[in-house]
Amino acid sequence: MSLPEQIRTLVAGNKLKQAIALMLENSTQDSDLHNQVVMLSGRFQDLERKDRMGLLSPGEANLTRNQVVAGLLGILESFGDEPMSSPTPLPHGAPKKILFVSADPSDQTRLAVNQEYRLINAEMERGLHRDRFTFLQPQLSVTIGE
Repeated sequence: MSLPEQIRTLVAGNKLKQAIALMLENSTQDSDLHNQVVMLSGRFQDLERKDRMGLLSPGEANLTRNQVVAGLLGILESFGDEPMSSPTPLPHGAPKKILFVSADPSDQTRLAVNQEYRLINAEMERGLHRDRFTFLQPQLSVTIGE
């Protein structure tokens, strides 16, 4: 398994600390890349510290964790000993529809689902295949009966 694949596997398994450590070990040849990984590592450590201390709501912690993941994957595009392949072409046809559904339980801490929806939508708009996807009207605060 190549280094980028190993890192992606760690990120997919939510093993961000190990993914960052692996990136730090293997980025020393490129100081700019290494500095980017160091900055993300600091942000992740700050997130873990604030989360342990109870200074972040679950929604804030999740949002920051997602931003760290996005940063890791962005750095990964210019990382490794092999060139990253171009995205796999998607078949043409009608755009795929994406429905964003969220719940907002009244007995738990409020989540920042509106903010997460906007971030996901913004990332999709920046994607290479943005014309092949459409977002349906989001369904927020959905109940079990719906």
